[in-house]
Amino acid sequence: MTKTRREIIDEKNRHFSYVGDATSNGIIWGQYERLVDFIFETYSNTTRRYDEISLPLLNTISHGIELAIKENMAFFNQYSEKETTTKFENITALMKSHDLTELAKELKVAYNRVHKKLRVDPAEKELFNQYFQKLEKLLKILNRSAETFRYSHKIGKTGDIIKPSIDRTKTIDFLELKELYREVRDLFIGAPNSIGRYTDFVDYQKAHPEFKRGKGYLRLQRLHYTDWYFNDLLRTVEEEYKWKKIREFVYFDPETKENYEFTHWDNDIYVIAVDR
Repeated sequence: MTKTRREIIDEKNRHFSYVGDATSNGIIWGQYERLVDFIFETYSNTTRRYDEISLPLLNTISHGIELAIKENMAFFNQYSEKETTTKFENITALMKSHDLTELAKELKVAYNRVHKKLRVDPAEKELFNQYFQKLEKLLKILNRSAETFRYSHKIGKTGDIIKPSIDRTKTIDFLELKELYREVRDLFIGAPNSIGRYTDFVDYQKAHPEFKRGKGYLRLQRLHYTDWYFNDLLRTVEEEYKWKKIREFVYFDPETKENYEFTHWDNDIYVIAVDR
């Protein structure tokens, strides 16, 4: 079958990468995540042993987790308005660290701070702790605090060999690692989203300091605004979900027993829990 000109161009461009577009650690983390997923999916379908690629793969997984922890902490700190550390001298030392065990401890501290600051639902913290246990289990397998997967030995400042960089008796079940990695990925993506109803409210209130009716959270995370969608949303909650209209743009939700005010700002819709 003859390819179209568009298909030929797309095939050619597929081999080029705009590497300069990776302008944040979050973007780089996403690339690590896609690479690890690709390896697990494709390599598992072959008959080759993980022994052949184990160390580069472990290094890739470890660095991706490091980026994810640091990105999550930066997000939590933004809304808790605290950047003090408990395991490191300062934030700079934390950002330069590759010790996943200590970084994970800081992640939990950062989450607990933002959870308390924003008065997030206790159920979210319980769920976070469940997934955090998966992270601890994964980090115990990786043991990144003591081992590195880049070199065979740790070298001293004078060039002397200190010790092997990996325990020579170490074995890893990559099927177990694959499942743990996916659950931990859910933690890194899910934890910020789970408090999104609260952080979205903070963003709105900072832009509208005169808004005093809010209770500190939304009914759901902000939605993309169009005039049609906004009006259709009002119609839907009233006609289909039987929300009671209190006044213009304010409705009572019989499920949560709360009032919500519908508004929009900066191309987003906010359904804000209000006192009245």
